[in-house]
Order: sequence, then structure tokens, then C-alpha cells
Amino acid sequence: MNSYIPSINMILCIALVAGALLPLLATLGKRFAHSRLLSLVTVCLWILIPCLVVTTAFYFRGWNYQVHVQPTNRPIEVSSNGYVSSNTCRSCHPNQHATWHQSYHRTMTQVAGPTTVIGDFNDRLLSLGDKDYLLRREDDRFFANMENPAGDPQQGPVPRIDVEIVMTTGLHHMQAYWFATEASRLTGMLPFVFLSQEKQWVPTRASFLRPPASEVKHDFGRWNLTCLKCHTTHPKTRVENEFSMDTTVGEFGIACESCHGPGEEHVRRNQDPRHRYQLHLDPGSDQSIVNPLKLPADRASQICGQCHSIWIQSGEAAMEWQKKGFQYRPGDDLHRARVVVNKGVSSKHLQRVLRDDPDFMRNRFWPDGMVRVSGREYNGLLQSSCHERGNLSCLTCHNMHESKAPLTLDDQGWADDQLKPFAEDNRSCLKCHEDFREPKKLTAHTHHLANSQGSQCYNCHMPHTTYGLLKAIRSHQIDSPNVQTSLATGRPNACNLCHLDQTLAWTAEHMGQWYGEQIPEMNESQRTVSAAVLHLLSGDAGQRALLAWALGWSPAQQVSGTDWMAPYLGQLLNDPYEAVRFIARRSLQGLPGQDVLDYDFVGPVKQRLAASQRVLQQWSGQVQSKPRAALLIDAEGRLNITLFEQLLRQRDDRPLRLAE
Repeated sequence: MNSYIPSINMILCIALVAGALLPLLATLGKRFAHSRLLSLVTVCLWILIPCLVVTTAFYFRGWNYQVHVQPTNRPIEVSSNGYVSSNTCRSCHPNQHATWHQSYHRTMTQVAGPTTVIGDFNDRLLSLGDKDYLLRREDDRFFANMENPAGDPQQGPVPRIDVEIVMTTGLHHMQAYWFATEASRLTGMLPFVFLSQEKQWVPTRASFLRPPASEVKHDFGRWNLTCLKCHTTHPKTRVENEFSMDTTVGEFGIACESCHGPGEEHVRRNQDPRHRYQLHLDPGSDQSIVNPLKLPADRASQICGQCHSIWIQSGEAAMEWQKKGFQYRPGDDLHRARVVVNKGVSSKHLQRVLRDDPDFMRNRFWPDGMVRVSGREYNGLLQSSCHERGNLSCLTCHNMHESKAPLTLDDQGWADDQLKPFAEDNRSCLKCHEDFREPKKLTAHTHHLANSQGSQCYNCHMPHTTYGLLKAIRSHQIDSPNVQTSLATGRPNACNLCHLDQTLAWTAEHMGQWYGEQIPEMNESQRTVSAAVLHLLSGDAGQRALLAWALGWSPAQQVSGTDWMAPYLGQLLNDPYEAVRFIARRSLQGLPGQDVLDYDFVGPVKQRLAASQRVLQQWSGQVQSKPRAALLIDAEGRLNITLFEQLLRQRDDRPLRLAE
């Protein structure tokens, strides 16, 4: 790991103290000896020592050295190709370094240690199928005792081994753990993650939207080959052979040089104080580093797009990056280095991918090409007219450096989404759409009260139709709600994500009255049953996950009421997909009078089914306020079980593996 030479700071301090004491020594010297030579020497030293201090500071500022004793059982940080690490930036850019340090970008990958591991390793026993994992901590090291993954059960009992946890991934929502192997820097994955908010261990497979599976995977080499692409700075897989990798990175986590480019030349130039003073007079003259804020909107957004996008490479390019790292640098044209996949994109590389994975598009996009998985916001931006025909960029709403560093990452303010203050209301949109500053014009456009959720631009044009990390996320393709599109793609529209108790026909009627949209043809269920109910009962796993989250979204609850929700969330407690069950439990716990604390979303089917039936029975014992046909509630306030089960039998059970 790079670091400043510690002795330099001590030498400078001693020199400064000595320089400060010289006048006192000179005064004492005059009392004991009236020597002009002594006075002359004192004055010279008093002048020379500060000069020496200043010169030394300029010379050694940013001087790094490489520690040659490196761990051999995990990937390591190595300065190469001009990458010199964020430590080098700190001395000249303390506020930028501090705010970056308090962002979740920094924690994307960390070396396992007492300050980075958040999971409970205090002799915790975790079970997955018929396999047990005993987690423990020894001083500042973390271990898991488990069956040897290389063992063969057919040859007899599989021996147990201790593996050391050497790295972590994530912190904001969940944290994953990687253990050392005997194969050089190749890592394996602990098949559990620790949920940050819930303080709970869950199987890794349950933290992603995946088809039901029973096998336990340790994903050897997954971090080395895949995760490091977007969770580190300047990664190189460096495959030695099938079972060994000598993986290096410029820095763990998303660091300064991920966005600003390699800093070595910038540091070298700015060691000269004359150069720094020149930059104060002409800030735009420094070509040795990239400032995304000074780039055109497209190039600035491409910096984010190097990680926040769905992209593919040729086989030759993929092999090249494994050896040398990505050749793209901030400020370059990202599309010359990779094929960013979007609607209408057709290339020989994409065709190759589709031959190997026919579900590649379905696991990432809605049928019309809108992204449906998180972390791929750049793809959505590219298809937004505000970007295509305007200057909208990622930096329009997001700020990588807060003006004041948050106290801790526990502060769910700026660090949560790194939004600019005015991005939390309509001000970002009003920069271009100035007409809607006037409340009357705004309400004439939205047909909602000016201060209501229905008049927030992003609720209509960036609805929660993207899934990832056990929740719904706003789409970053700016679009308008359209019932015909919902019918064609299965994607929920903004109106019905808020008005959960209304049908598609209700939405189409209002869109026709307000905006002149043609009312499309619909079947009986689409005309008479709430769009949310149709998704919850008959949708695919991704649709069910989005709507289970929406039933816990406060603005939707205020508009739609909550007294009807329990039976639908209760049904999802026994959904085939673990992620759907988790989201349903979380939303259900937020409803009045619901207690599902004893429910285990990865527990046995019998237990889950009993919990589902208990929720329905508890709800049925309550007196409902009024009949609501669209929600399958009859004149007596009871659930129409016949129609409920009929729609449930139509559930889309095609396997879905969202590539979050």
C-alpha cells in the first residue's frame, strides 16, 4: 500500500522547532559571549532552516514509496500506468478527499479488518442446505470454518477447513465476503451476505433476484474476473492458469483516479510551486488531470458509464484488459472502447453474447429496451431526450463531493445517493423547463396539487421501474407514462405505481382526457382489476418484486390506502423467489397491526405457507371499510378468493435472473 515516508514529517517538525528556538539561543549566547561570529551564524541558520523546510516540503510532497512485502493470499494494490492512489491527492485536496472518503464509492472493495467488516463473526453458526459455516474472529482477522469445496462426498466425509476472509464488497445495503484460497490471489465467495440495515445474515443467492436453487456456490474467481471491473480502480485480473490469478488493482474501491484519471503526471507537475501559482491565475490550463465538471455533458457522463452501464467487449479486448487493465481513461470516448448495449444496438459482439446467453436481454431490459436492473443508469441516460437534445448529464443531479464531509456513513443524507440538494425537488428540471416554475402552469400540466407528490417531475418521468439490491430504484431513462407501453412491455407505469388501487383502464381514461392519448384495447382483467394486483398475482418475479416494494412506499400508501394490502403481501411470503419474499416481509412489517417477526423468508415451505395463511386470516378478521372491486374486495368487505386464485394460477413462472 502506498504511504508517505513517516520520517519526513518528523524531520520537518524538528527543523521548524529548531528554527523557532534560534532567536532564544542567540539571546542567551549574547549573555555569555559577545561574539559577532556567533550572531552571524545564528542569523544565517535562522534564514536557512525555514528555506530548507519549505524546499523539503515541496520536494517530498506526494512522494510515495511502495511497500514490497505484500500479502500473497489476496489481490493487492500496485501503483502502475500512472495510477498513484488517493493518498497522494489528500495533501493538496483535503476536502475533496474527505468527502470521497465518506462516500460508498470508497467502500466498494475493502481489505477485511476490524474497521471494515460489519458482519457478526462472533462464533456465528450459519446453515445453508446441509452445509454449516462457523464464523469466528481472532484478534483483527476473520475466518469461516466449512467443508472443503474441493472435497468429493462420494469419496467419504468431506474434511472441514478454515478459510480466512480477506476482502469485503459493499457497505451501503449489504456486504459480501471473499476468502483466500491456496491458488495465489484467487478468491472464493462466502455464500452469505450481511444486510446493513437489517443487521442480518442471508444467503447470497437470496440477496439477488434469482430462480430457486439448492446448490451452494463459492464462486471462485468471480471477484477476480467480474466484480473488480466496477468495484476497484485500474484492475488487472492477470490470469496465470485455470486455478491461479495474480490479480492487482490501482486501488480498492472507486477512488479519485477512477473519475479524474491517473494522477502521477499531475503530482509531478504540481511539485513545482511556480506551476501551482500559475494554475491559480489560469485554472483551466492544467491538462495533467481530468475535471469531469469541465467536460461536455456526454464525456462527463461516460466517466460514470464506465461502471454504470451494460456493455460488452470483443474476446480480444477482454483478454487484453485482464493483462493490462482497461485502456479507457476519463475524458476519452467510452464508446470507442466498448459496446454499450441499448435498444437498436446490433453488433457481432452482441450476437455472440446472445448465442451463448439467449436470455441476456430479458435479464437486463424491458421488451422495449428500457433498463430494468440497477447500476446501469448510463444506458437509461443515453435514451433520454434531455441528454440526446440537451445538456443533461449525470452531474446535473449528482455531486461526487459534498461541500462539507458527512460525519459518518451512517448519515443517510448526501452519501445515500450523492444527490445535489436541488435534485430532491423540481429544480433540476426547471433549469430547462422554466415554464413550470409558475404553480398554475405546473398544476395545469400535472393535474395534481403543486406541492403534492404528483407534481414532482421524477415521480412521473423517472418512476420506480428498475430493480436491484432488494428494492425498486428510479428509472434513469426520462419517459412519460403510457398505458399502451405498459400493455406491450409489462412495465408498470408511473400512475399505477402511485395509484395502486386503480386499473389500467382508469389510467388510460385520465391520460386520454388530460393529454389526448388514445385508449388502447384491454382484456377484462385489465379493465376491472387493479394494475398492481395483476402484477402481484400474475406478473413475473421482477414485476412482483417491484410491486411488493411499491406497497411499502409511503407516497403510494397515502394515495391508495393500506387496508387492502395484507392479503397480497401475505401471498408473496411464499413466493418461489427468495428476494420477492424478503421485500414482501419488509413492506408487510410497515402495515398497521402486522407482526411477522417470527417469519423466516428462507425457512421451510411449510413455515412460509403457515405465515401466509396467518396473515390472510388476521386480515379477514378485520372489518373492511367498503367494497373495492378493483382490489377483489366484495360487498361484504371480504376477499374474492375465487378470482384471487384464478389470477394467481396465471402467474408468469418463466425463470428470471436479473443481472443486478
